[in-house]
Amino acid sequence: MQLKPLALKTEKWIHAVSKSFHSVSSVALFLLMILMATDVAGRYVFKQAITGSIDLVVLMMAVFIFLSFPNTTYRRNHVRTDVLYELFPERIRAILDVITIGLSALIILLISWQLGARALRIIQNPPGISTSYFYWPHYPFIILASICCGFMFLELLIWFIQSVNKSIKG
Repeated sequence: MQLKPLALKTEKWIHAVSKSFHSVSSVALFLLMILMATDVAGRYVFKQAITGSIDLVVLMMAVFIFLSFPNTTYRRNHVRTDVLYELFPERIRAILDVITIGLSALIILLISWQLGARALRIIQNPPGISTSYFYWPHYPFIILASICCGFMFLELLIWFIQSVNKSIKG
Protein backbone atom coordinates (compact mmCIF):
# COMPACT_ATOMS: atom_id res chain seq x y z
CA MET A 1 0.00 0.00 0.00
CA GLN A 2 1.40 3.35 -1.03
CA LEU A 3 0.70 5.96 1.59
CA LYS A 4 2.96 8.69 0.26
CA PRO A 5 0.84 9.60 -2.84
CA LEU A 6 -2.30 9.60 -0.71
CA ALA A 7 -0.60 11.77 1.92
CA LEU A 8 0.55 14.23 -0.75
CA LYS A 9 -2.94 14.45 -2.24
CA THR A 10 -4.43 14.99 1.21
CA GLU A 11 -1.85 17.67 1.99
CA LYS A 12 -2.56 19.47 -1.30
CA TRP A 13 -6.31 19.29 -0.60
CA ILE A 14 -5.84 20.77 2.89
CA HIS A 15 -3.68 23.57 1.45
CA ALA A 16 -6.27 24.27 -1.27
CA VAL A 17 -9.06 24.56 1.30
CA SER A 18 -6.88 26.86 3.42
CA LYS A 19 -6.20 29.08 0.41
CA SER A 20 -9.90 29.22 -0.49
CA PHE A 21 -10.72 30.18 3.11
CA HIS A 22 -8.18 32.97 2.73
CA SER A 23 -9.91 34.24 -0.42
CA VAL A 24 -13.26 34.40 1.38
CA SER A 25 -11.53 36.08 4.33
CA SER A 26 -10.11 38.74 2.00
CA VAL A 27 -13.56 39.45 0.57
CA ALA A 28 -14.96 39.70 4.12
CA LEU A 29 -12.22 42.16 5.07
CA PHE A 30 -12.90 44.27 1.98
CA LEU A 31 -16.65 44.34 2.69
CA LEU A 32 -15.92 45.14 6.34
CA MET A 33 -13.79 48.14 5.34
CA ILE A 34 -16.48 49.39 2.95
CA LEU A 35 -19.18 48.97 5.61
CA MET A 36 -17.17 50.76 8.29
CA ALA A 37 -16.17 53.63 5.99
CA THR A 38 -19.77 54.06 4.84
CA ASP A 39 -21.02 53.89 8.43
CA VAL A 40 -18.54 56.50 9.64
CA ALA A 41 -19.27 58.78 6.69
CA GLY A 42 -22.99 58.36 7.28
CA ARG A 43 -22.64 59.21 10.97
CA TYR A 44 -20.65 62.40 10.45
CA VAL A 45 -21.88 63.67 7.09
CA PHE A 46 -25.55 62.66 7.09
CA LYS A 47 -26.02 62.21 10.87
CA GLN A 48 -27.42 58.74 10.10
CA ALA A 49 -25.63 55.46 10.91
CA ILE A 50 -26.19 52.21 9.06
CA THR A 51 -28.84 50.23 10.93
CA GLY A 52 -27.37 47.14 12.60
CA SER A 53 -23.82 47.98 11.57
CA ILE A 54 -22.39 46.77 14.88
CA ASP A 55 -23.96 43.32 14.35
CA LEU A 56 -22.55 43.17 10.83
CA VAL A 57 -19.08 44.28 11.94
CA VAL A 58 -18.92 41.71 14.74
CA LEU A 59 -19.98 38.84 12.48
CA MET A 60 -17.72 39.92 9.62
CA MET A 61 -14.79 40.15 12.02
CA ALA A 62 -15.45 36.57 13.12
CA VAL A 63 -15.54 35.45 9.47
CA PHE A 64 -12.42 37.42 8.57
CA ILE A 65 -10.33 36.31 11.53
CA PHE A 66 -11.18 32.62 11.67
CA LEU A 67 -11.03 32.07 7.91
CA SER A 68 -7.52 33.53 7.84
CA PHE A 69 -6.10 31.12 10.47
CA PRO A 70 -5.50 28.03 8.27
CA ASN A 71 -3.77 29.95 5.47
CA THR A 72 -1.64 31.90 7.94
CA THR A 73 -0.50 28.58 9.36
CA TYR A 74 0.10 27.14 5.88
CA ARG A 75 2.26 30.14 4.99
CA ARG A 76 3.96 29.95 8.40
CA ASN A 77 3.33 33.63 8.99
CA HIS A 78 2.83 33.35 12.73
CA VAL A 79 4.88 35.62 14.93
CA ARG A 80 8.06 34.05 16.23
CA THR A 81 11.08 35.60 17.87
CA ASP A 82 14.01 34.51 15.74
CA VAL A 83 16.79 36.17 17.74
CA LEU A 84 17.73 33.00 19.63
CA TYR A 85 16.14 30.56 17.20
CA GLU A 86 18.50 31.52 14.36
CA LEU A 87 21.54 30.84 16.56
CA PHE A 88 20.73 27.14 16.85
CA PRO A 89 21.75 24.51 14.30
CA GLU A 90 19.10 23.21 11.88
CA ARG A 91 18.44 20.00 13.84
CA ILE A 92 17.92 21.84 17.16
CA ARG A 93 15.53 24.23 15.37
CA ALA A 94 13.60 21.26 14.04
CA ILE A 95 13.38 19.75 17.54
CA LEU A 96 12.16 23.09 18.95
CA ASP A 97 9.61 23.22 16.12
CA VAL A 98 8.40 19.73 17.01
CA ILE A 99 7.80 20.83 20.60
CA THR A 100 6.17 24.19 19.88
CA ILE A 101 4.11 23.02 16.90
CA GLY A 102 2.98 19.93 18.82
CA LEU A 103 1.78 22.06 21.73
CA SER A 104 0.14 24.55 19.36
CA ALA A 105 -1.64 21.75 17.49
CA LEU A 106 -2.92 20.32 20.77
CA ILE A 107 -4.25 23.70 21.91
CA ILE A 108 -5.92 24.42 18.55
CA LEU A 109 -7.47 20.95 18.53
CA LEU A 110 -8.95 21.61 21.98
CA ILE A 111 -10.25 25.01 20.85
CA SER A 112 -11.86 23.47 17.76
CA TRP A 113 -13.44 20.71 19.82
CA GLN A 114 -14.82 23.15 22.41
CA LEU A 115 -16.20 25.47 19.72
CA GLY A 116 -17.93 22.51 18.07
CA ALA A 117 -19.30 21.34 21.41
CA ARG A 118 -20.56 24.85 22.16
CA ALA A 119 -22.36 25.06 18.80
CA LEU A 120 -23.91 21.63 19.38
CA ARG A 121 -25.18 22.72 22.83
CA ILE A 122 -26.75 25.84 21.29
CA ILE A 123 -28.41 23.78 18.54
CA GLN A 124 -29.76 21.28 21.09
CA ASN A 125 -31.00 24.01 23.46
CA PRO A 126 -32.32 26.85 21.29
CA PRO A 127 -32.47 29.79 20.98
CA GLY A 128 -28.89 30.37 22.16
CA ILE A 129 -27.04 33.64 21.87
CA SER A 130 -27.78 36.02 19.02
CA THR A 131 -26.80 39.43 17.71
CA SER A 132 -28.24 42.43 19.52
CA TYR A 133 -30.05 44.15 16.66
CA PHE A 134 -30.98 41.56 14.03
CA TYR A 135 -31.18 38.64 16.48
CA TRP A 136 -29.17 36.41 14.15
CA PRO A 137 -27.98 33.27 15.94
CA HIS A 138 -24.27 32.95 16.65
CA TYR A 139 -24.02 29.18 16.23
CA PRO A 140 -23.35 29.22 12.44
CA PHE A 141 -20.35 31.45 13.10
CA ILE A 142 -19.24 29.26 15.98
CA ILE A 143 -19.44 26.24 13.65
CA LEU A 144 -17.39 28.15 11.07
CA ALA A 145 -14.80 28.99 13.74
CA SER A 146 -14.63 25.32 14.76
CA ILE A 147 -14.12 24.20 11.15
CA CYS A 148 -11.44 26.82 10.57
CA CYS A 149 -9.62 25.82 13.75
CA GLY A 150 -9.86 22.21 12.56
CA PHE A 151 -8.14 23.14 9.31
CA MET A 152 -5.56 25.13 11.25
CA PHE A 153 -4.93 21.96 13.27
CA LEU A 154 -4.46 19.99 10.04
CA GLU A 155 -1.98 22.59 8.76
CA LEU A 156 -0.12 22.40 12.08
CA LEU A 157 -0.13 18.61 11.83
CA ILE A 158 1.49 18.78 8.38
CA TRP A 159 4.07 21.21 9.72
CA PHE A 160 4.63 18.97 12.75
CA ILE A 161 5.27 15.90 10.56
CA GLN A 162 7.69 17.89 8.39
CA SER A 163 9.54 19.06 11.51
CA VAL A 164 9.72 15.52 12.90
CA ASN A 165 11.22 14.37 9.58
CA LYS A 166 13.75 17.22 9.69
CA SER A 167 14.74 16.45 13.29
CA ILE A 168 15.19 12.74 12.53
CA LYS A 169 17.21 13.29 9.34
CA GLY A 170 19.38 15.83 11.06
